[in-house]
Amino acid sequence: ANTGIGYHTVKALLQHNATVYLAARNKGKADAAIANLEEETGRTATFLELDLASLASVKRAAQQFLSKESALHVLFNNA
Repeated sequence: ANTGIGYHTVKALLQHNATVYLAARNKGKADAAIANLEEETGRTATFLELDLASLASVKRAAQQFLSKESALHVLFNNA
């Protein structure tokens, strides 16, 4: 979600006051996108490190998310 359709999806969700986790492989690119989104919307997304090619990464991301949230209401998959 640090570029393209994913970026604009996150932006629209933030503009509607959603709590958004931006999942990406590259923390540097994600942090840059999050900074730009905050500048554009006044709201901040939370980085969630996730590499879908690695089941260990998927498990870590799920555990990290569950440690902060009790429910997931909407999931947008963009590849």
